[in-house]
Amino acid sequence: MTIRAAFPLLAQTLVLLFVDQPSLIAAEREQPTTGSLTNVWDRELAAQVTQVFQQLSPPVKHYADLSRAESERLLLQDANYAQVVREKLEGQWFAALVGAPEDAPFAIQGRFNTWRGLVEFLADRNALVEVWAWGEGMGGLPRRITAPELAALQRQQHEQPTFVTVTYREPTTGKPLTHRVEFSFQAAAFARAANEAYQTHRTIQIIAQQILDARNAKGQPDALAQWEALQAAVKAGQFPLLEMPAQPQNSNDLLVACEYAVDDRNNFQVVVRIYRDGEIQRRVAGDVQMLVLRKEGDTTGRDVMAYRQRG
Repeated sequence: MTIRAAFPLLAQTLVLLFVDQPSLIAAEREQPTTGSLTNVWDRELAAQVTQVFQQLSPPVKHYADLSRAESERLLLQDANYAQVVREKLEGQWFAALVGAPEDAPFAIQGRFNTWRGLVEFLADRNALVEVWAWGEGMGGLPRRITAPELAALQRQQHEQPTFVTVTYREPTTGKPLTHRVEFSFQAAAFARAANEAYQTHRTIQIIAQQILDARNAKGQPDALAQWEALQAAVKAGQFPLLEMPAQPQNSNDLLVACEYAVDDRNNFQVVVRIYRDGEIQRRVAGDVQMLVLRKEGDTTGRDVMAYRQRG
């Protein structure tokens, strides 16, 4: 009783709902007739539209100011370029050679996973590498950049956009080929890491030369002066040495050679050990001259056939 008094409007609404329900059912029963008439009207319109299209001539391609061959070439270029961008985003390669616009526009002609692979490929084919500046406007022709101009551009705060081409002869036919070099989005980070590795290499190389060239007050090579220079470089963190040699007992026991650990680009990473003059002997086997490295206290030595000699 209390609920009815508190919500009279709700009670009336519910009553009206139940009273109107037969009318709703009647309306639903009449719906198919109206829908049937509508479907008949749709079919008539569809028949008229079909008749109009059947009277039209078949569709044809219109190339406007372009020839059919030029239009197909542009479509192929867009498809090839989309593939290049997709592979760049996926990081499938470090660099790729893509076809010139007049031959095979943006078609990938070669893929390289590393900088070293690209360099070795170009070196094997004695390729000509050129840097170009983009032409002005849509139809502007690219301009070749000379070496002095390229050096000046690299010193600027904001380097101008350029692209690189390589030209070489096809090994089997001898036909000259020109491709554009397309670098991946990770190439910049790789180039930075390679530059840092080379800077480490140069630092180790320069410090090693300074140590081996250390002299006494008379300007003569001196093992004790070398030792002092070596200790100072190691303590300063400039000379990563894995095995420290014993302190020399006299000034004549000179350090003469360094052995290095290198990365995949032959950059010095660390100094494995330093050899004194008495620990290196020369030996000839057939037509090959080699060095025999034997540290003090070792019973056997190691043969070295690839080395660089200074002085």
